[in-house]
Amino acid sequence: MVYRFIIIIVLIFTSCNLTGELYKYDWQIPVEINTIQEALDYMEIYNYVEKSGVFLPNEFYNKGYGDCEDFALMFQYIFETQLDIKANIIIGYYNNSNVMHAWVEIEDIIYEPTAGIENNYPELYNSIYRYEYPDSIYMVRTYGGFVD
Repeated sequence: MVYRFIIIIVLIFTSCNLTGELYKYDWQIPVEINTIQEALDYMEIYNYVEKSGVFLPNEFYNKGYGDCEDFALMFQYIFETQLDIKANIIIGYYNNSNVMHAWVEIEDIIYEPTAGIENNYPELYNSIYRYEYPDSIYMVRTYGGFVD
């Protein structure tokens, strides 16, 4: 009986520790960004390429390309770690299309990191899923992308 209790405690501790590791993300972007405009300008160095899966920010940085989910995750990462601003990744539909898209919202402001702009037309966006940081890192590490 005592052994079962000890085994259960060890399993619980181990699973909690593994979950913590999935949330932990120590990479630092080697560029200093101080303003929202600098973040928008910075995103213009990357190339947009349709692909499957989502890169973590360090992978996106090293490869130099990605799709809307990669852009959104990097943009969120910059806002959270460089600017100390809470940002959400939103997955949904843009402009009444039937194609899923990813963008970033800060408070009620929509940012299109793939275009490097603040979008002033919220009526064009229909959000379905919302991911806060570091939940977004956990989703990419655990599932290889965002659940849609």
